[in-house]
Formats: sequence, C-alpha cells, structure tokens
Amino acid sequence: MIKAIIAAVIAGFAFGAFAGDSTVTQGKTISAGKFTFAYSSDGANLIASVSAPVAGWIAVGFNPTSVMKQANMIVGYMNGTTGVVVDQYGDGMFSHKPDTALGGKNDIILSSVTRDKGTTTMTFTIPLDSGDKYDSKLIAGENVKLIFAAGKTDDIAKKHSMKATATIKL
Repeated sequence: MIKAIIAAVIAGFAFGAFAGDSTVTQGKTISAGKFTFAYSSDGANLIASVSAPVAGWIAVGFNPTSVMKQANMIVGYMNGTTGVVVDQYGDGMFSHKPDTALGGKNDIILSSVTRDKGTTTMTFTIPLDSGDKYDSKLIAGENVKLIFAAGKTDDIAKKHSMKATATIKL
C-alpha cells in the first residue's frame, strides 16, 4: 500500500495535482531508514510527502545545525479522524516549538495526514523561502539536510520511536 501512495504522490507532482495551476517538475523519492520521502518543487514551493510504518505522529525537519536545533520542522498527526500538520522550529538540540509560539508564522500552504494499515503519510506544501526566521530557506540545486522522526502515538509531546537522516539535492 505504501508504494501505491508514493506512486500517487509522484504522479500528482508530475501533473501539478498538489500545486493548483503551477507547473511542477518531476518528483523524486528517497528512503531513509523506514521513512519514504517524495518531493518536488513548482519553483516557489516544496511539495512533499513523508510516510513511515507507524500508527502515530510523523515529522520531517529541514537543515538542522545540531540534532534538531534550528530545523524547520513539519509535524503531522491524527486528531481522531482529522489530520493535523503543524509548522515547528527546533529551538534546541532536543526540543521544538510551534513557529507561532516563538513569534513566527505558520507557513504551511496545503497539508494532509492519512493513516492506512499502520502506515502514516503526511503530505504538505511549504514556500521555498517563507521569509520567516523560523523556516529554512530552500534553494533549488542546493543540498538540504533532512531529519525524520515518528512516534508510536499521536501525542507529539512523546519521544520518537524511530528516526533517520538524509540529504537531498533540491
């Protein structure tokens, strides 16, 4: 099932399904540990999906300086039957807070969280450069360090049960 979800996301990237009328370049997919990350850009935004075999929260962070510190983090979970995605910032090596709690803004344009047969998938669109000091500026052609984490429950205050790292070229 996870392969079908990722294939649908990549097909959506190729045809611009997640970006309104924008032209989206062909998407790419990587694996990091048990995480699958699919991504593309329409020139102004990053359109991405992250999946993992977990029935809890899931997160991806962009360009941390040390562990989670200074990472632009996108965290998704289910609140009953509703998916919730939040824009957070790594305010320490092992801590993060919502951008809005730090004086920043929520820069997520589109988002969803789904769960199917023990796999959680979060799809989101964020600006490559939001202008928010709590978000990483993402530049086409440059390397982006990613951190992934997921928990066993939907309580995002609980520590992760799995994690991974990767580097992509945007």
